[in-house]
Amino acid sequence: MNSFRKNSKPNIFNGWVRLLIYAILFVPSVTGSLYLSNAYLASLEKEQQIKIDQVTRTVIHSRKLFLKNAVDRTIFMIESLKRLIREDEAHKSLSDAEVDLITQNKAIKLIRNIRLSDSQDYIFVNKIVNYEGGGDNYAVRVVNPPRLPETEGGLFLSTGLIDVMSAHPYAEELKGLKERGEVFYDFYYTKRNSNTTVRQMTYAKLYKPYDWVIATGGFDYGKVEKYIETERRAW
Repeated sequence: MNSFRKNSKPNIFNGWVRLLIYAILFVPSVTGSLYLSNAYLASLEKEQQIKIDQVTRTVIHSRKLFLKNAVDRTIFMIESLKRLIREDEAHKSLSDAEVDLITQNKAIKLIRNIRLSDSQDYIFVNKIVNYEGGGDNYAVRVVNPPRLPETEGGLFLSTGLIDVMSAHPYAEELKGLKERGEVFYDFYYTKRNSNTTVRQMTYAKLYKPYDWVIATGGFDYGKVEKYIETERRAW
């Protein structure tokens, strides 16, 4: 009995010591694990954002190439048409001005019917009449969007046009065309029967022989955002 009583206190003491040691060793390890978990999650979020940025740049770059190729193909069509007309009408000894007039009339009809891929995006054409810009009537519409054919030849454009975001898209376009012969720019508008503001990318290129600005748009940044959100959920 005595031996049992003498040993009981040290056992209790040893138990508390073991508990204290366990607390000292285990609690920091849990705290450290939580810290590492938070750091790991932060690392995953950063990696995800890097991937999202890469995808966004890739989608926008590919769309830029698509728009540029559509305009370049249209210019190639005009030049090919001009050569064919000159060859077919060689016996008439047409002047360059007459060949250009025939080419323009036929090209306008062809361009009206161009649709890009499986979408309803189109090519539109403006003719610059005043390269200095500076306000109204710097250009006239030659080929208009399909929904507004009645404005062709009679719709004069102004570099003073302001979109819904208070930007000057035509002034920006003219500046880029004069400096580089081509330009990408954004145009903001409000959808019909809606309060939704759409940010649309436009590409325009100057075809100097006719002073034509051949352009196309239809790239809605909102579609990219929806695509990215879908990819984000998948990740």
